[in-house]
Amino acid sequence: MDGVTIMSVYYSPETRMLQELNKSLTDRLNPGSGHKWLFAENSKEKTKINPVQFSDANAKVLPGVAGWREDVVSFFRGSFNHAGGLQILLKNVDTRFVICTEPDFFIIRPNWISELVDTMEAKKLSFFGAPYDPRRYNMYRYFPHVAFMAMDLSRMDKSTLDFNPNYIRADFLHRVAKKIIGRRANINTRRDTGSKIFEQYHKTRASECIQPVFTGKMSSLDKILPDSFSFIPHKKDYFVTEGFLKYGLPDFRNLYKWEEYFYRGRPYAFHMQGSKEKKDMARESAIVKEFIEKIVSNLRK
Repeated sequence: MDGVTIMSVYYSPETRMLQELNKSLTDRLNPGSGHKWLFAENSKEKTKINPVQFSDANAKVLPGVAGWREDVVSFFRGSFNHAGGLQILLKNVDTRFVICTEPDFFIIRPNWISELVDTMEAKKLSFFGAPYDPRRYNMYRYFPHVAFMAMDLSRMDKSTLDFNPNYIRADFLHRVAKKIIGRRANINTRRDTGSKIFEQYHKTRASECIQPVFTGKMSSLDKILPDSFSFIPHKKDYFVTEGFLKYGLPDFRNLYKWEEYFYRGRPYAFHMQGSKEKKDMARESAIVKEFIEKIVSNLRK
């Protein structure tokens, strides 16, 4: 077993459009890498899915999950839908490396696939990818999440990988803790898509994360509290404080509140997440498309 498969789930015409942009950029940045694509077309509605295939020979679209679960709280319904699509794709992966990504997570580094594989082999990593942005303090830390998570399947049993959220209703002790310490009780408590993989492997398998850009200030209280009660992660070099703007790239973080990521001291990726405002998909897609064209034009120089 060798090679690389990139797998991703989309669920609407808008996310399909982002997926097409993402695939186009990735293919152009990684000529000759021999990677394959697997997509799942999901649906919020319980309807028959007839996916539209990409024209490229290296891509295949599978019918995903139709309908959202009604037996979980509303903010987890999309997570279970997403996880179900990833499980369908994982069964069809026949390569050593699999990269789980999302339509709105754009990696902008030339030849990043070969760099990723070389890094994982050299360091004997089981996982490589993007951690949650530190602004999302309720999520787990120091381990990749499914927006960008690469896995070396030669170092684990594929059948053990469960992308479903570890959905647990808030218990009595958590409610009491919230009354005593407020929002700090929520730190590292939400278990979204991919959290079962984190819980199973973060202590037993080697992993490496790219660095999110974070400019928040650590309070005096955060400095003296243990990491598990600090809003800001304590681990050295977990994040960087200067973003894309320093390198002549669009200031996505400040202009649109998107997440920016670095690796080895250079811009690596951006994630169209972070803003609390309602998304204007047409406008944001146009911004990304224009930026991608600039990246590709620089490759030709």
